[in-house]
Amino acid sequence: MKNIYRILSVVIAVLSVHSCQLLGSLDNIKPENVLDDNTLITDERSAEQALRGVYYSWMSYEVGTYRNAQFVLSGTLARSNVFGATDFASNTVKEDNKLITDYYTGLYKVINMANSVISRMEEMKSVPGVSEKRYMEIIAEAKFNRALAHHMLLKTFGEYWDINSESGIVYMEKPARNNTPQKRESVASSYEKINEDLDFVIQYARETLDSTDPYGGPVIKPHVYATQLSGMLLKARNLLYMKKYKDVITLCGTIKEEGRKYGYYLEDKYSRIYEGAYSSPEHVFTLFTLSPNQKCQLYLYDFGIMQTGSTVKTIADRLKDGPQDGDMETGNGYDTRFAECFASAFRLNPTRINKYLYDDSTPNQPGNTEYFLRFAEVYYILAEACIMEKDFNGARQALADVCTRAGYDLEHFNGIPDNELMDHLFMHKYIEFCAECGEEFIDAVRLKVHAGCDIAERLGMNIRHYHMPVPKDARAGNNLLTQNSQYINNL
Repeated sequence: MKNIYRILSVVIAVLSVHSCQLLGSLDNIKPENVLDDNTLITDERSAEQALRGVYYSWMSYEVGTYRNAQFVLSGTLARSNVFGATDFASNTVKEDNKLITDYYTGLYKVINMANSVISRMEEMKSVPGVSEKRYMEIIAEAKFNRALAHHMLLKTFGEYWDINSESGIVYMEKPARNNTPQKRESVASSYEKINEDLDFVIQYARETLDSTDPYGGPVIKPHVYATQLSGMLLKARNLLYMKKYKDVITLCGTIKEEGRKYGYYLEDKYSRIYEGAYSSPEHVFTLFTLSPNQKCQLYLYDFGIMQTGSTVKTIADRLKDGPQDGDMETGNGYDTRFAECFASAFRLNPTRINKYLYDDSTPNQPGNTEYFLRFAEVYYILAEACIMEKDFNGARQALADVCTRAGYDLEHFNGIPDNELMDHLFMHKYIEFCAECGEEFIDAVRLKVHAGCDIAERLGMNIRHYHMPVPKDARAGNNLLTQNSQYINNL
């Protein structure tokens, strides 16, 4: 495993040479730093290691620490000690905030590394030792990573809620090689390009993965590499953002069928998702971790009991249909999903919530991972699309399918009036995915704009701004990169 880690480190270093300054004119890259891609991939082993380097790039401090600020923004965390997170509590983030600058850079690093793999593979046409099928799979996996990073950029810095907006993202399809300024795509074009990548993933990625590692590492679970199902689920989320509800319903049906076929399913007990780190059958895409060398750069000190936010506690209490009487020690009075992760009586690590329970310094043990896509999400995506299409019974069934393990069956949802169903969907989805992938805030904005549902604000969430400002350093080096309209007069 140490040898694999050393090789990955070399790949990361080489690929990052031209990715480390992605804030200039997209990128302020100097000619002497241009990478010769001819040496990146030469055979099967180097191709697989280059691809692993792309996955490994998600573990950066730039990507990992921004998550904590997202959780402050949504009210999952009361506060964060990460530098730059204070302004997220009031939703008054400035364009020179270090967290958004680092996050912007970190995501474009992932994209640039994926582009290096894609470009080299396509230039070679074939790779010694790599079958034609595997050749297409490698490109598909790299395109999934590129699509996911662009998706995260769009929902952070673009006007993702408005398909008619011109304020999308700078979309990179080739490795950054010069200082040419590049303008933002429209939101519609941004979604289209992301979905084109995902269509390639759905067609050419592996349906499932072998459980053995051909290069001497530990057993690898399917959920840490991109598969066809990963592409389907991310596309379903995109289509939901785009308000293509009929397409969403059709795709969700396929995802549920394909997921069961290849071993993805809902855990019968919510806390088991996290007890197995990256290995739960509910994960559709997460990151492989092994302490101490291969671990996500997460600021874990924020996840103590005293840091729990007021919004998440309010929702967990409200879902129990009782007074505000939740007990953080015992979990009594709270939704069971919240209690199983946050309450002291359930904690497997006395200092942190169960979603981040591992000690990342223990050698040769799984570490805390980052949660990107989980099989449960398909049911919430389906439920929202059904509500928007006025299929309230379909929505109730989808919610019951995913919430039964928390004690909410179909009878429970049948008792909720049609005009209140979206409120309940938001609260259940919030509790389901809080402190994971940052969808809580995105959902709050989308439901307000798309459905006129202001439940998030009634629960105390501040959605003064719908997204983040484009980092000042990014615009300084790219005279075609415009600032978001919500921030032009408010920086």
